Amino acid sequence: MKIKTFLICWLPTFVIVFGLNGVFHGQLAANFFDSNLNHLAPAIRKMSDVNPLWVALLDFILTFGMTYFICVRQTGKINLINAAFAGGLTNLIASGTWNFINASLFRDCLKIKNWHASPKN
Repeated sequence: MKIKTFLICWLPTFVIVFGLNGVFHGQLAANFFDSNLNHLAPAIRKMSDVNPLWVALLDFILTFGMTYFICVRQTGKINLINAAFAGGLTNLIASGTWNFINASLFRDCLKIKNWHASPKN
């Protein structure tokens, strides 16, 4: 896969997904989310107060992974390094990016992370 080809596929995908994500969550459905998540206040922010940087990082990683898996050319032979990279990227996409969402929504993201890591839960 050529880097130029990848960037031509990935950058527009990122711009479109980030734009649509912002329009949907920040405009069209913001009242829905705010009204259904208001019982979590003050720990959670209103959709209009979400920091778009965290959402951009999430969309950056998600679209990068999606484009990578779509554009990569596989051979019949399994390469351990490629397999490890694909597995790590899949894990980052599936799990790691939600830390960005938590950071964008919750005022004290460290407490949320500690709650998840606590052996009592």
